Amino acid sequence: MSEDLFFHYPILDFSYWQRFFRRIGGTTINIILAVLAVTMLLSDIPNLFVLGVLISAYLIFRLGKKLIRSKQKSKFRGGNLVEFTTPRTKKIILAAYDRAAFLGGSFLLHLTRELIEEPMVIRVLRGLDVGRDEFVSKLEAYLVDEKDVKETNIWRQAKVEEVMIRAFILQEGEKLPISPFHLFVALPHTDNERVRRLFVLFGLGTSNLTKAARYHSIIST
Repeated sequence: MSEDLFFHYPILDFSYWQRFFRRIGGTTINIILAVLAVTMLLSDIPNLFVLGVLISAYLIFRLGKKLIRSKQKSKFRGGNLVEFTTPRTKKIILAAYDRAAFLGGSFLLHLTRELIEEPMVIRVLRGLDVGRDEFVSKLEAYLVDEKDVKETNIWRQAKVEEVMIRAFILQEGEKLPISPFHLFVALPHTDNERVRRLFVLFGLGTSNLTKAARYHSIIST
């Protein structure tokens, strides 16, 4: 089935600054339209009131469309894994992607840094007696060592796809929408020497992570 899998998140096709200005611009436009809608709906002028209704309808349509897109599929039968990814996972991927583009260093190390802040990951690490502070300290040292590494956009997207496919196929039993914890379990199976070394150093081998994944599936149901 892995041959039928891929991951394409269209927003990653843009540069860091393009993504930044799209977010700022989109938020600004929505605020302006919302203020205009409220002002016109309170107006005594019929034409302005009608225009306010139209703007409100447009904003509601935009919100509904966004909610529908953010709702991941309950079952996955192949194709683009972005449709089988939780909104939180997308947010983390984008944050790590931007950090790698702006600060330098490998995307997968930045992804590890983002994931180590997730409550479920913290909970599981505590259960495995892994010192989170020591883990973060070593990870930060690796990021400093790689500050001059500049990955291309194509390379970063390939790394995103690699970890997403791993996160999907490593799930046992019924597949669930890819969560941040699924990404964390997949990280040592990616082609990144420092990430693999980090996990081995802290005893996060295949057996421990498999137990953690099973534990995660139990407490998530």
